[in-house]
Amino acid sequence: MKSYLDSIYKRFKKYIWILLLIPIFTAGISYILEARTPETYTAYSEIYLGYFEYERYTEPRTVKDFLANTGNLEEYDLSMPASELSKQLKVGEKPGKIITLTLVGNDKKTVEKSLNEVTEGFIKQSDEKKAEMIAFYEEKIEKLESLPDAPESFIDKQEFLFELQDTINNHMRSTVINEPVTIKNTTGDPLKRAIFGFLVGFIISVFILVLPEFLKREEKE
Repeated sequence: MKSYLDSIYKRFKKYIWILLLIPIFTAGISYILEARTPETYTAYSEIYLGYFEYERYTEPRTVKDFLANTGNLEEYDLSMPASELSKQLKVGEKPGKIITLTLVGNDKKTVEKSLNEVTEGFIKQSDEKKAEMIAFYEEKIEKLESLPDAPESFIDKQEFLFELQDTINNHMRSTVINEPVTIKNTTGDPLKRAIFGFLVGFIISVFILVLPEFLKREEKE
């Protein structure tokens, strides 16, 4: 065992500068590469889907497909081309009819503004469709109320009126923003990358010192 340690020590003395420079070199290269990487920004928002009997705007599955479609995104007033946005926009789902929107890009203002436009655009469309559904039910109530009351159908008429009004008052919920758009810099930290590079270089230096001794031992055996 002592002979192996002596051999390792001699190799260390012989190649000391190379062994010390390897971790410094790998740390420096890692730092420079990470520092030169363009900054990346990630914008995130959440939409809490409403309920008004229109699946395109109220069911997570159909909403995800809807927002992933370039043609549908073109309906919004966007700061970036819809074709480009559809490739970068990630639409996810959380329990409780919550849709998550994530947009990644190199320009902070464009990323944040574009996700705001999609989030608010969808909310606006949803509100408009809900208003149409309410108007539809109110029209049915109005027509029903205008019908003459017949003794044999009076109770049925009142029950139907109650159901229609109850649907408007208690079974229609607006789509709302569950979490407003937030943006953060997701570019890697050059210092952390340099530390990682240093550790890699250190491991390489250790291998250079120790590996030959293991190979010698295997040859002898």
